[in-house]
Amino acid sequence: MKTKDKLKGMYACSEAVKWVGNRSITRAWNECQVGTWMLWLAHNLHNYRNKPLNKAAYTNIKRAIDQRNTGLSPAERVRKVVSAGTIARAFNKFTTY
Repeated sequence: MKTKDKLKGMYACSEAVKWVGNRSITRAWNECQVGTWMLWLAHNLHNYRNKPLNKAAYTNIKRAIDQRNTGLSPAERVRKVVSAGTIARAFNKFTTY
């Protein structure tokens, strides 16, 4: 299943689905500049019934978003604490609702 199709099944906003286009989840995570989209994805991966994203990774993402005065964008802060590989593994375990 393509990344954008899986995101549609997760009820991602149309802007995010359009932006993802044909990107893989790894490429999308590495290129995304919208920290709130990244937090949304992590939240959904963490709260789904089989919790493919563990609590520690999710907590680190929330903390990274909340950090201020680091000189980094929220997206850059998130990428520092959770790798694309971690997200890709969780995303691949996720089955849509």
